[in-house]
Formats: sequence, C-alpha cells, structure tokens
Amino acid sequence: MADVVGIFTVIDGGALYFRRRSDDWLPDKWNIVSGHIEPGETPTEAAKREFKEEVGIDAEETKFIHISDFEDAVITPKGRVPLRVHLYTYINESLKLDKITVCEDEYVAKRVIPLNGIELVVASRDESGKDSPFTSTDIRVIKEQMNNIRALVVQTEHERSAEPVQGSALLKTKVP
Repeated sequence: MADVVGIFTVIDGGALYFRRRSDDWLPDKWNIVSGHIEPGETPTEAAKREFKEEVGIDAEETKFIHISDFEDAVITPKGRVPLRVHLYTYINESLKLDKITVCEDEYVAKRVIPLNGIELVVASRDESGKDSPFTSTDIRVIKEQMNNIRALVVQTEHERSAEPVQGSALLKTKVP
C-alpha cells in the first residue's frame, strides 16, 4: 500500500485542480495536489514538498491543516492501486489561479472549481472514477470532507478578520 498525501487547496473562492497528462499513471484525470511520501518524510513534510513541486509556492508547514487519514484505491491503466491517504487542506483565498504554475512533468492544465456547488460537479460521476474526469479518491474527498473544509474556510476567514468564530457560523457552512 502506498502512503500518499493529498492537499485540498482553496484559493480564489474555490478548489484548485490539475489535469494529469495523457501519459500519466492517472491519464487525463483532474485531481488535487498529491504525491507519494518519501522514505523518512513525515506526511506534513511531504505535503509541503509536493505543494512546492506542483504549485510552485513554498508554503509554511503551519499552513497545512490535517483533515483525515483513510485507505482508498485508484484505478489506473495497470489496475487497482491501494493507497493510504493523508489528507490536508491549504487555504489562501488571496492566491489567484494565474499565480499558480503547472508542473509540466505531471499536468497539462489547472482550474479552480467554485466551492459552492462542487458536489454537483462530481455528483453524477461514476463512483469508481473509471468514467469520471476525477479520481475516485477526489470524489470521496468531496463527498465526505466538504463540510469540514467549508468550516475551515469560514474559520480562516474569521481569523484573518480577527473576529471570533461562532458555532452558528460553522453550521451555516453545510450545503442545503
């Protein structure tokens, strides 16, 4: 089982996604910043390294918020690959898409999917990820973690404005 990190990156009002190259191990799939954990590396160190490699920005480790760990698998042209995913979020609403570089060794495109309605983007997709433009892991993250991610976005906005986070503000982050 491969240990990997995934970084659900919130910028400019949405989630940052990259489209993998057609000759990649996950050809033409859109996915979040992600990668393998190197030997001797902690998941947080791997998140920081992958973020620098794939986004081109050297972010502080303290900016990565650990959300969860889970086991999953992705379907590749060579078959099923089991993964242990260490999921983080990185929130920087002031960062704009045009400031993000595309790691050309892995990706061919970038986009921001608005957080409002992101579930609708993947709702009609095949759960296995086989016929979806998203990986099965990304579909799972969106379905299971969006309320947590929205709560973190609200908390980050309040911290930036120096206002205390009210419990009711976190409840309002759920999708109707």
